[in-house]
Amino acid sequence: MQRRRRYLTITVSTVVVAITLLCGQQSLRAVGVAESIPPSKPPILISITKGTNDLQAVSMALGMAGTALKEGHEVIVFLSVLGPQLADRNLGEEVKIADFPPVMKLVRDVISGGGKVLVCGHCAECCKIEKTSLVDGARPCTREEVLKLLHSGMISLSY
Repeated sequence: MQRRRRYLTITVSTVVVAITLLCGQQSLRAVGVAESIPPSKPPILISITKGTNDLQAVSMALGMAGTALKEGHEVIVFLSVLGPQLADRNLGEEVKIADFPPVMKLVRDVISGGGKVLVCGHCAECCKIEKTSLVDGARPCTREEVLKLLHSGMISLSY
């Protein structure tokens, strides 16, 4: 008998909690609060190792970064291998492919949209790009600095 009463108490308590949660959620929806709270979007790391040698891949990667920013993601673009070429302020506006905007505009759009553009310092040296030649907002970094930015749940895309 006592066992049955305890089971009944637990069951009733569970039902009361469930109804309270559902009613509270309905109340939030009724006043429009639930819809105004955006779901958390995972941060995105976009690694670009291509340079002016593959403008299609570069344009796709930077376009993806811009779209992700507009969708509310935190975005980090990491330029390594030949990628530092893309952050060189001397890159001409004629460097583009097909109907995509110029690469320099895409890079600036990522920065102005709140994205981080990190340039591998060693790779920039190999590409003969001085730190002072980087477009405003792009910054050189070390491997250790990039690794500190990585965390569980981050999405990584590689171009």
